[in-house]
Amino acid sequence: MIELYSMTGSRGILSLYVALASLALVLVQRLTRKLKSSYPPSPSSLPFVGDMFSIPSDHEYLAFTKLGEQLKSDIVYLEILGHKYIILNSVGAASEILEKRAALHLDRPPMPMVKDPNLMNWSRAVVFIEYNNTWRKYRRIMDNWLNPRSVIQFDELQEKQALLLLQRLLAATKHTQPFEHVKNEFFFAMGSLMFQLAYGYQPQTPEDKFFKELELAMHSVVSAGTQTSK
Repeated sequence: MIELYSMTGSRGILSLYVALASLALVLVQRLTRKLKSSYPPSPSSLPFVGDMFSIPSDHEYLAFTKLGEQLKSDIVYLEILGHKYIILNSVGAASEILEKRAALHLDRPPMPMVKDPNLMNWSRAVVFIEYNNTWRKYRRIMDNWLNPRSVIQFDELQEKQALLLLQRLLAATKHTQPFEHVKNEFFFAMGSLMFQLAYGYQPQTPEDKFFKELELAMHSVVSAGTQTSK
């Protein structure tokens, strides 16, 4: 009898824990829905992970476009592991948020894998730096070289690189994976131009050691910065 009572008591405690956990999940879902009601339209989310499974590991723009069509909104709200994201699916929405309300929305998203000093430690890179006085200082420095009148000096380099790209694309149909080849050629053209503009160095082939390092760095940053990366 004592053994039977102990088993019954254990089951009762387990049932109580399950009931409390279920109640907690219901309360969290209701609170989340209430908080999300003040944000733009968003898909159905799960407790704790939020909308993580609404973002694929690649071709995000296609998924975001489809999501906007489903929600009938150019602005979509996502919350992933406590981080909030706003997706802009049209030029009008981007202009409204990033130009007319620029002072409120110019900060960079949190990217722990990329910015953390104990991980990739790219927090000082211009593209990842927070919107503050340092960012504004960097922008003033870059404006000396990237304003409409200054960039004219780079026209010849861009035209030359575009011509080389077109010549290489003529051979694209000979490859077993032409679309992948075209993508790689565009990336090489942009990377080569960046090297020439910044350092005066011109990679000759995609196998150039500096270009390969750039390619690896870009791939690593994109993978680390994607919330759903594995």
